[in-house]
Amino acid sequence: MRQAVTIQPLTSIVAGGLAVLATLMQVGATPNTVSNPFLQAALQHAPAEPRSAVPCPVHISPLDLLPAPDASGMRHYVHYSGSLTTPPCSEDVDWVVFRDPIKVNAAQVGWMCTALQKAYQHSLSTPGNLHANWLL
Repeated sequence: MRQAVTIQPLTSIVAGGLAVLATLMQVGATPNTVSNPFLQAALQHAPAEPRSAVPCPVHISPLDLLPAPDASGMRHYVHYSGSLTTPPCSEDVDWVVFRDPIKVNAAQVGWMCTALQKAYQHSLSTPGNLHANWLL
């Protein structure tokens, strides 16, 4: 099944390479699906302008955006070598794609799409600055 959105935080590796941890998001079947509390906190406290920094009044850990471990305590994933999906499309990127999605609601996907549009609009209007902080 195709997922609506992925979270792809970019991580630098000590050896000088890059890694992407991709978490799939599955939109709940009903409009009343409970929001993901960790994503909700991140969205509520995100800066209003792309690439701006604001203090966050709550602790938000990127680990909270990973799928929950299974009964044995494992998070299943696929690992492969690839490249970035946006310019500069750097190669030699380690991708880790988690098998199980996290559940989100349609409103959260809408908020992320709005943030992405704003980030890309800002990025594309600045020559030489084609990176966005969030990827669909």
